[in-house]
Amino acid sequence: MIATNSSTEGGAPPDPVRGVDAAPDELRAEIAIPTGAGAPRAARTVIGLCLAGLVAPAVLDDAELLASELVTNSLEHGGLGDGALVRLRVYLAPETLRLEIENAGTAGVVTTRRAAEPAAHGGYGLELVDLLAASWGVNRNHNTNVWFEMARA
Repeated sequence: MIATNSSTEGGAPPDPVRGVDAAPDELRAEIAIPTGAGAPRAARTVIGLCLAGLVAPAVLDDAELLASELVTNSLEHGGLGDGALVRLRVYLAPETLRLEIENAGTAGVVTTRRAAEPAAHGGYGLELVDLLAASWGVNRNHNTNVWFEMARA
């Protein structure tokens, strides 16, 4: 299911992912991605379709990478059951973009501080977020929402 900030009044229906040009600080897209091995790729695809031509190419690459890392973290650490969904939201403002990845899990600790493990083949997703995003954070209530913001240029 994809929701955008678009309206179909007065013209042809917009593309279901791209919607219409977003107003400042508006939600560009929201999608519920089923858990599974294809979820990180689905997040990258939605971001690519939604932001291509609207942000610098390097920013788009970084946004796709960070979102796929956070979706992977949701799958690996969220304690989600079969049939669960990971929600991706893309916001665009004149100077920044914001992505949110939300899941129903509330277990575990979200942190970038970890001991170096040279033999590890993964586990550095949040370190990448910390390195590449201008800011990021975690909101927890009845779910876990990890967000990051980046400059568009």
